Amino acid sequence: MRAAGAFGADLVVASGRRCKPGATDTGNAYRQVPFLHLAHILDGVPFRATPVVIERCSQATSLESFIHPDRAYYIFGPEDGAVLPQVIATCRHVVKINAASLNLAACVSIVLYDRQQKGSYHAPSAS
Repeated sequence: MRAAGAFGADLVVASGRRCKPGATDTGNAYRQVPFLHLAHILDGVPFRATPVVIERCSQATSLESFIHPDRAYYIFGPEDGAVLPQVIATCRHVVKINAASLNLAACVSIVLYDRQQKGSYHAPSAS
């Protein structure tokens, strides 16, 4: 949530039993960024959004060369597992971060920063 708030995400969707929104959200991003907890992560894909899986696997494109869709819906796996193969199979893009091991918060921050730097993202205005 903290990274979503820092980079102006429009929505955070989570699935799974271990999800605890706000647990590490020291910036209280939940006040600005809507949060949904769903049974299946693909149930939350907004209309005309493009699902993008962030996962280290053989068919993944490197983040350095990836061009972010305007309406991206990023899907990140758990820190101690992987995105389900059936989710990967239904998504148009699979992208990897070239690093040995990162936690979920670091991955989210890197992807959103990359999006911002490549110009397909508009940062929130300072208030």
